[in-house]
Amino acid sequence: MLESTSIAENGTVLIISGKRCRIADLSFSDLEHRLATGQAYTKSGSGRNRVMGYRNGVMTRLGDLEASVWETLIRDLIHRSGEDALLQGLIAWAADNCPWLHTKAEIEQHALELHSSRIFENPKWAGYPEFNRKYRPEKGDTNEHSQEIP
Repeated sequence: MLESTSIAENGTVLIISGKRCRIADLSFSDLEHRLATGQAYTKSGSGRNRVMGYRNGVMTRLGDLEASVWETLIRDLIHRSGEDALLQGLIAWAADNCPWLHTKAEIEQHALELHSSRIFENPKWAGYPEFNRKYRPEKGDTNEHSQEIP
């Protein structure tokens, strides 16, 4: 069964399977991209006349959100947190370092996933020193946090 997700008409409340959350209270840990979900469903008809649809989603701590709802919420949270420049940095980093991403949409989606997990705060991330030197110089010298891979 598909989980129902909606944003109330006034745009301040998120409703996930009947549970209400204030959008202004959402955090990055609430919206962290854990894994992608998907589910086929019947739009209409039956048998060989059946018309199928597919729902793409994102599993978060809050539950399974429809992908476009998650993207809207995470972009809003990034903007409210004043981290638009960090997102642009992650987009640039993904474009330069992720050769399996071919389209602008794939690169932006990957950058949103990385941002939602706060990857730039994890010293074990392979891109930590390079990214933080370039896009977060206020964090100081990141060499002390980088770990050499044997």
